[in-house]
Amino acid sequence: MAGAQLADGLGAEPVRGAGGRELAAAGGARAAGGLRLRRVLRAAHRRAAGLAGPVLDGGHRAGLPGRAAPRPAPPGAAADQRAAPGHAGRAPADPGVRRSYGDPVTEDAFWELVETAGPTPDRVRAALEGLPDDEVVAFRALLRAQVARANDWGVWAAGYLAHGGMSDDSFLDFRFWLVHQGRAAVDAVLAEPDALAGLSWTDEEFEHAEDLGYVADEVLTARGTSVPADGVSLFADPTGEEFPEEDRAWFAEHLPRLWARSGGL
Repeated sequence: MAGAQLADGLGAEPVRGAGGRELAAAGGARAAGGLRLRRVLRAAHRRAAGLAGPVLDGGHRAGLPGRAAPRPAPPGAAADQRAAPGHAGRAPADPGVRRSYGDPVTEDAFWELVETAGPTPDRVRAALEGLPDDEVVAFRALLRAQVARANDWGVWAAGYLAHGGMSDDSFLDFRFWLVHQGRAAVDAVLAEPDALAGLSWTDEEFEHAEDLGYVADEVLTARGTSVPADGVSLFADPTGEEFPEEDRAWFAEHLPRLWARSGGL
Protein backbone atom coordinates (compact mmCIF):
# COMPACT_ATOMS: atom_id res chain seq x y z
CA MET A 1 0.00 0.00 0.00
CA ALA A 2 1.43 3.39 -0.94
CA GLY A 3 2.21 5.88 1.82
CA ALA A 4 -0.51 8.25 0.66
CA GLN A 5 -3.08 5.46 0.58
CA LEU A 6 -2.05 4.33 4.04
CA ALA A 7 -2.31 7.86 5.40
CA ASP A 8 -5.83 8.23 3.99
CA GLY A 9 -7.05 5.34 6.12
CA LEU A 10 -5.66 6.51 9.45
CA GLY A 11 -8.71 8.35 10.74
CA ALA A 12 -8.72 11.17 13.29
CA GLU A 13 -10.02 9.66 16.50
CA PRO A 14 -7.79 9.45 19.63
CA VAL A 15 -5.98 6.15 19.93
CA ARG A 16 -4.00 4.13 22.43
CA GLY A 17 -0.76 2.22 22.01
CA ALA A 18 -0.48 -1.52 22.66
CA GLY A 19 0.24 -0.90 26.33
CA GLY A 20 -2.87 1.27 26.79
CA ARG A 21 -0.95 4.57 26.74
CA GLU A 22 -3.09 7.51 25.67
CA LEU A 23 -1.84 9.84 22.98
CA ALA A 24 -0.72 13.04 24.74
CA ALA A 25 -2.22 16.23 23.36
CA ALA A 26 1.21 17.86 23.40
CA GLY A 27 2.49 15.28 20.96
CA GLY A 28 1.32 17.39 18.02
CA ALA A 29 0.20 16.37 14.56
CA ARG A 30 3.34 14.38 13.77
CA ALA A 31 3.07 12.28 16.90
CA ALA A 32 -0.64 11.69 16.32
CA GLY A 33 -0.07 10.60 12.74
CA GLY A 34 2.79 8.33 13.76
CA LEU A 35 0.78 6.63 16.48
CA ARG A 36 -2.19 6.09 14.18
CA LEU A 37 0.16 4.68 11.56
CA ARG A 38 1.54 2.22 14.11
CA ARG A 39 -2.02 1.17 15.01
CA VAL A 40 -2.76 0.46 11.32
CA LEU A 41 0.50 -1.41 10.81
CA ARG A 42 0.05 -3.51 13.94
CA ALA A 43 -3.46 -4.43 12.83
CA ALA A 44 -2.05 -5.45 9.45
CA HIS A 45 0.53 -7.67 11.16
CA ARG A 46 -2.27 -9.38 13.09
CA ARG A 47 -4.38 -9.94 10.01
CA ALA A 48 -1.37 -11.44 8.22
CA ALA A 49 -0.89 -13.82 11.13
CA GLY A 50 -4.58 -14.79 11.10
CA LEU A 51 -5.20 -13.47 14.60
CA ALA A 52 -8.88 -12.79 15.17
CA GLY A 53 -10.21 -10.46 17.80
CA PRO A 54 -9.51 -6.83 18.65
CA VAL A 55 -6.57 -5.68 20.74
CA LEU A 56 -7.83 -4.56 24.12
CA ASP A 57 -6.29 -2.01 26.49
CA GLY A 58 -3.26 -3.57 28.10
CA GLY A 59 -2.34 -5.45 24.93
CA HIS A 60 -4.56 -8.52 25.32
CA ARG A 61 -6.37 -10.01 22.36
CA ALA A 62 -10.06 -10.77 22.74
CA GLY A 63 -10.88 -14.45 22.67
CA LEU A 64 -7.40 -15.69 23.57
CA PRO A 65 -5.68 -16.12 26.93
CA GLY A 66 -4.13 -12.80 27.92
CA ARG A 67 -0.88 -12.27 29.73
CA ALA A 68 -0.46 -9.63 32.37
CA ALA A 69 0.58 -6.13 31.41
CA PRO A 70 4.22 -5.27 32.11
CA ARG A 71 5.09 -3.82 35.48
CA PRO A 72 7.84 -1.28 36.23
CA ALA A 73 11.36 -2.56 36.79
CA PRO A 74 11.99 -3.67 40.38
CA PRO A 75 13.44 -1.07 42.79
CA GLY A 76 17.18 -0.81 42.42
CA ALA A 77 17.26 -2.29 38.93
CA ALA A 78 18.04 1.08 37.37
CA ALA A 79 21.04 1.43 39.67
CA ASP A 80 22.44 -1.89 38.48
CA GLN A 81 23.14 -0.60 35.01
CA ARG A 82 25.71 -2.24 32.79
CA ALA A 83 26.30 -1.12 29.24
CA ALA A 84 24.16 -3.04 26.79
CA PRO A 85 26.29 -4.90 24.24
CA GLY A 86 26.91 -3.19 20.97
CA HIS A 87 26.13 0.48 21.52
CA ALA A 88 27.75 1.52 24.80
CA GLY A 89 29.52 4.86 24.59
CA ARG A 90 28.83 5.38 20.91
CA ALA A 91 27.82 8.78 19.61
CA PRO A 92 24.28 9.20 18.24
CA ALA A 93 23.78 9.20 14.51
CA ASP A 94 24.13 12.66 12.99
CA PRO A 95 20.90 13.51 11.14
CA GLY A 96 22.86 15.91 8.95
CA VAL A 97 25.13 13.21 7.55
CA ARG A 98 23.84 11.13 4.67
CA ARG A 99 25.50 7.75 4.80
CA SER A 100 24.92 4.96 2.33
CA TYR A 101 25.23 1.36 3.43
CA GLY A 102 24.86 0.07 -0.11
CA ASP A 103 22.07 -1.81 -1.82
CA PRO A 104 21.29 -4.28 -0.51
CA VAL A 105 22.12 -3.41 3.10
CA THR A 106 24.26 -6.25 4.42
CA GLU A 107 23.61 -7.87 7.77
CA ASP A 108 26.85 -6.38 9.11
CA ALA A 109 25.77 -2.89 8.01
CA PHE A 110 22.35 -3.46 9.59
CA TRP A 111 23.90 -4.32 12.93
CA GLU A 112 26.28 -1.36 12.69
CA LEU A 113 23.34 1.01 12.33
CA VAL A 114 21.36 -0.69 15.10
CA GLU A 115 24.27 -0.73 17.53
CA THR A 116 25.19 2.89 16.80
CA ALA A 117 21.65 4.17 17.29
CA GLY A 118 20.75 1.89 20.21
CA PRO A 119 17.17 1.48 21.48
CA THR A 120 16.29 5.16 20.97
CA PRO A 121 13.67 5.81 18.27
CA ASP A 122 14.85 9.34 17.48
CA ARG A 123 18.40 8.15 16.85
CA VAL A 124 17.18 5.32 14.64
CA ARG A 125 15.01 7.80 12.76
CA ALA A 126 17.94 10.20 12.28
CA ALA A 127 20.05 7.40 10.82
CA LEU A 128 17.30 6.18 8.48
CA GLU A 129 16.39 9.65 7.28
CA GLY A 130 19.91 9.90 5.89
CA LEU A 131 19.47 6.79 3.73
CA PRO A 132 17.81 6.37 0.32
CA ASP A 133 14.50 4.54 0.11
CA ASP A 134 15.90 1.19 -1.00
CA GLU A 135 18.24 1.05 1.98
CA VAL A 136 15.47 1.97 4.43
CA VAL A 137 13.40 -0.86 2.92
CA ALA A 138 16.35 -3.24 3.27
CA PHE A 139 16.90 -2.17 6.89
CA ARG A 140 13.21 -2.73 7.64
CA ALA A 141 13.32 -6.23 6.17
CA LEU A 142 16.40 -7.20 8.17
CA LEU A 143 14.91 -5.78 11.37
CA ARG A 144 11.69 -7.73 10.95
CA ALA A 145 13.63 -10.90 10.16
CA GLN A 146 15.58 -10.57 13.42
CA VAL A 147 12.41 -9.84 15.40
CA ALA A 148 10.80 -12.96 13.89
CA ARG A 149 13.93 -14.94 14.78
CA ALA A 150 13.49 -13.91 18.43
CA ASN A 151 9.90 -15.21 18.48
CA ASP A 152 10.62 -18.02 20.92
CA TRP A 153 8.86 -19.18 24.07
CA GLY A 154 12.12 -19.06 26.03
CA VAL A 155 12.66 -15.42 25.10
CA TRP A 156 9.04 -14.66 25.99
CA ALA A 157 9.50 -16.35 29.37
CA ALA A 158 12.52 -14.15 30.05
CA GLY A 159 10.63 -11.00 29.13
CA TYR A 160 7.62 -12.17 31.12
CA LEU A 161 9.70 -12.60 34.27
CA ALA A 162 11.68 -9.40 33.79
CA HIS A 163 8.50 -7.31 33.50
CA GLY A 164 6.12 -9.19 35.74
CA GLY A 165 3.94 -10.29 32.81
CA MET A 166 3.93 -9.77 29.06
CA SER A 167 1.05 -9.80 26.56
CA ASP A 168 1.58 -10.92 22.97
CA ASP A 169 1.65 -7.27 21.85
CA SER A 170 4.14 -6.40 24.57
CA PHE A 171 6.25 -9.39 23.56
CA LEU A 172 6.48 -7.97 20.05
CA ASP A 173 7.61 -4.62 21.45
CA PHE A 174 10.09 -6.43 23.69
CA ARG A 175 11.59 -8.21 20.68
CA PHE A 176 12.06 -4.92 18.84
CA TRP A 177 13.82 -3.59 21.95
CA LEU A 178 15.98 -6.72 22.20
CA VAL A 179 17.14 -6.49 18.58
CA HIS A 180 18.13 -2.87 19.18
CA GLN A 181 20.45 -4.05 21.96
CA GLY A 182 22.73 -5.36 19.24
CA ARG A 183 23.85 -8.61 17.66
CA ALA A 184 25.74 -9.95 20.70
CA ALA A 185 22.75 -9.40 22.97
CA VAL A 186 20.31 -11.08 20.58
CA ASP A 187 22.57 -14.09 20.06
CA ALA A 188 23.16 -14.43 23.81
CA VAL A 189 19.47 -14.29 24.78
CA LEU A 190 18.45 -16.67 21.99
CA ALA A 191 21.10 -19.15 23.12
CA GLU A 192 20.24 -18.74 26.80
CA PRO A 193 17.21 -16.60 27.72
CA ASP A 194 18.53 -16.10 31.25
CA ALA A 195 21.28 -13.96 29.66
CA LEU A 196 18.69 -11.16 29.62
CA ALA A 197 19.71 -10.60 33.24
CA GLY A 198 23.05 -9.28 32.00
CA LEU A 199 21.50 -6.46 29.94
CA SER A 200 20.62 -3.03 31.22
CA TRP A 201 17.30 -1.32 30.63
CA THR A 202 15.25 1.61 31.83
CA ASP A 203 11.54 2.24 32.13
CA GLU A 204 11.84 4.94 29.46
CA GLU A 205 13.34 2.49 26.96
CA PHE A 206 10.40 0.16 27.37
CA GLU A 207 7.91 3.01 27.13
CA HIS A 208 9.28 3.68 23.63
CA ALA A 209 9.93 0.07 22.62
CA GLU A 210 6.81 -0.01 20.43
CA ASP A 211 8.10 2.98 18.46
CA LEU A 212 11.24 1.09 17.41
CA GLY A 213 9.18 -1.28 15.30
CA TYR A 214 7.67 1.41 13.11
CA VAL A 215 10.40 4.00 12.55
CA ALA A 216 11.28 2.67 9.08
CA ASP A 217 7.60 2.54 8.08
CA GLU A 218 7.10 6.12 9.22
CA VAL A 219 10.21 7.36 7.37
CA LEU A 220 9.02 5.72 4.15
CA THR A 221 5.43 6.88 4.55
CA ALA A 222 6.55 10.48 5.19
CA ARG A 223 8.34 10.34 1.82
CA GLY A 224 5.26 8.98 0.08
CA THR A 225 7.09 5.71 -0.53
CA SER A 226 5.27 2.39 -0.54
CA VAL A 227 5.86 0.21 2.54
CA PRO A 228 6.41 -3.22 0.99
CA ALA A 229 5.03 -6.52 2.21
CA ASP A 230 7.82 -8.93 3.09
CA GLY A 231 5.94 -12.08 4.05
CA VAL A 232 7.31 -12.01 7.62
CA SER A 233 4.74 -12.83 10.30
CA LEU A 234 5.59 -11.09 13.56
CA PHE A 235 2.72 -12.83 15.39
CA ALA A 236 3.44 -16.39 14.29
CA ASP A 237 3.41 -19.13 16.91
CA PRO A 238 6.65 -18.95 18.92
CA THR A 239 9.21 -21.70 18.57
CA GLY A 240 10.06 -23.97 21.48
CA GLU A 241 7.90 -25.06 24.38
CA GLU A 242 5.34 -22.79 26.03
CA PHE A 243 6.24 -21.82 29.58
CA PRO A 244 3.89 -22.30 32.57
CA GLU A 245 3.26 -18.66 33.41
CA GLU A 246 1.89 -19.31 36.92
CA ASP A 247 4.62 -21.77 37.96
CA ARG A 248 7.03 -19.78 40.12
CA ALA A 249 9.27 -22.79 40.66
CA TRP A 250 9.70 -23.20 36.89
CA PHE A 251 10.93 -19.62 36.51
CA ALA A 252 13.29 -19.93 39.47
CA GLU A 253 14.77 -23.11 38.00
CA HIS A 254 15.04 -22.09 34.34
CA LEU A 255 15.85 -18.38 34.73
CA PRO A 256 17.79 -18.17 38.02
CA ARG A 257 19.65 -14.92 37.30
CA LEU A 258 16.52 -13.14 36.11
CA TRP A 259 14.61 -14.57 39.05
CA ALA A 260 17.17 -13.09 41.44
CA ARG A 261 17.27 -9.74 39.64
CA SER A 262 13.50 -9.33 39.37
CA GLY A 263 12.68 -10.59 42.83
CA GLY A 264 10.37 -13.26 41.43
CA LEU A 265 6.86 -12.95 40.06
